[in-house]
Amino acid sequence: MLTNYSLYKQRLYIPAPPMKQLFLKRLWIGCMVLTAFFVLADIIRDASVDKSTAYLSAQDFVAERLLRPSSAKFPDRSTHGVMVKYLGRHRYYVTGFLDSLNTFGNWQRSNYKCTIRYIGAGDWACEKITFE
Repeated sequence: MLTNYSLYKQRLYIPAPPMKQLFLKRLWIGCMVLTAFFVLADIIRDASVDKSTAYLSAQDFVAERLLRPSSAKFPDRSTHGVMVKYLGRHRYYVTGFLDSLNTFGNWQRSNYKCTIRYIGAGDWACEKITFE
């Protein structure tokens, strides 16, 4: 004969999950932990290259395109009119200006827009440069 207590006890009984379900649950948790690790590692790697380094690299690429690269004078990154924007996936968009000597020996101010990408190990690639 079942009493109220035994019925109550039977309802609370929760069977242990089978081994396959337990294995799949642990596998899913492991995959989530690995995904979080790789996402955080990518964020940390992006943080290792800052906007100042991107600005200096953009200056090198811009100066290469000038008639007299040694005469190029770039302002500080904090100057009004200079912007460095992180685009994601190790890409930066840099806008700014520079003063340089033209073919007649006169100082000329040029505005530029540059998109660069960090390759790794201190190397950068220039994707696009435009002068205005």
